[in-house]
Amino acid sequence: MNVRKRSGKVVPFDAEFISRAVSLASAAAGEHDEDTIADVTQAVTEKLKARKEEIWDIETIQDTVEETLFEKKCYQTAKAY
Repeated sequence: MNVRKRSGKVVPFDAEFISRAVSLASAAAGEHDEDTIADVTQAVTEKLKARKEEIWDIETIQDTVEETLFEKKCYQTAKAY
């Protein structure tokens, strides 16, 4: 599993980047909860794997994070993200 960055460079997927981004957004939104962050990160990773694609564009990952935040009712975090 790899990620195509905006520059076009392809790098290995690392779920920690998602976790860190959601953590920063949730802290900014005042919804910071480590369990929710882990849950969102896991859900995003599972959704991406279900796509069965070798390379994901960064925009696809971002859209999946936003979608998952809304599903988990983390509206302020989604807005900050």
